[in-house]
Amino acid sequence: MTRDKSSFSQESDITAGGVSSARLDDRSGMRALVSKLRTIRSRWHTENSGAKSPGVAEPELEFDSGLDCDWAATDSRFERVLHVFHRPWRGIRAAAGYLPGHKLAIAADGSISEPALRNATELIANRIDAAVLHGFSVNAELLFRTLRSLLSPRSLRLYAVWHGNTAQLSVDAEATALQRVLKLRRKGILRGIGCVKGNLHQLSSLFFQKTLLNLPPKVAATTRSRNLDQLSAFIPIPNDWRKNFYTNLYAAANSPEIRDESTLRHNFGVFRNSNTTSE
Repeated sequence: MTRDKSSFSQESDITAGGVSSARLDDRSGMRALVSKLRTIRSRWHTENSGAKSPGVAEPELEFDSGLDCDWAATDSRFERVLHVFHRPWRGIRAAAGYLPGHKLAIAADGSISEPALRNATELIANRIDAAVLHGFSVNAELLFRTLRSLLSPRSLRLYAVWHGNTAQLSVDAEATALQRVLKLRRKGILRGIGCVKGNLHQLSSLFFQKTLLNLPPKVAATTRSRNLDQLSAFIPIPNDWRKNFYTNLYAAANSPEIRDESTLRHNFGVFRNSNTTSE
C-alpha cells in the first residue's frame, strides 16, 4: 500500500520532520519553512472551516512572560523544556506557570496565523528538547502538528497533560477534545499524555499510568498568623460545571466542624453563608 506524502493527515508526513532545525538559520531553509507552513495551514483551514483569524487585541504568542515565570519552581533538568498553554485559561495557565521550564502562552480563540507558527518554530528549534501542551484547542493542535511536521521526533519530543476530570466529559466539546488528544498520541505526534486527576489514566492505556502532581507557586517564606476563625471554609472556585463546586459546598455545609463557608460570586466578589440554620 502506498501513502500520499503530500497529505497532512498522513502519519508518515507528520513524523518525518520535513525541515531540519539546522537549516532554519539559512535563507533556503527559511523559504522551505515558509512554504511548508503555508501548505500545513491551508490544509488545516480546509479541514477546520469554522476557524477564524484572532482579533488584534490578543497577542498570539507570549514567551516567558513575568506572569508565567515569576512564581515558577526552578530545576536544571527543565532548562530545555517548554510548557505551552492558553492565555485566557487562568487555572491551567497558573498550574503550568508554576512548573520549571520555559513558558509559551498562545491564543485560545480564532486561528493561529502563519507568522505566529513560524515564530514558534524558530523559537523552539535548537533551544527546546521537549514541549508539553497543557489544555487543548484547535490552535494548540495546529501548533503541535506543525512542530511535528517541521521538526523530527529526535530533535523535539512532544507531550500533553490533560487537566480535565470525568465530570467534564458529559460536555460534548470536552469529550471531543480528549478524543483528539488521544488521536494525536495514536498517530505518534505526541510521545505521551499525562493526567492530573487521580486514576483518570484508567480510562485509556494511552495515558501515562501514574497521576501527575501540580506544584504550588514559589513564594518568599514569610511569617503568617494562624487563621483565628477555624470554623470557616473558603471555596475559591466559580459556580460552573468544570470545578465540582456543589460537591465542595455540600461537604462544607454538612461538616459539623464548619460553621460558615465563603464562596465566589460570578463577578469574583465573596459571598458568605452561615451553617447555623442548616439542617
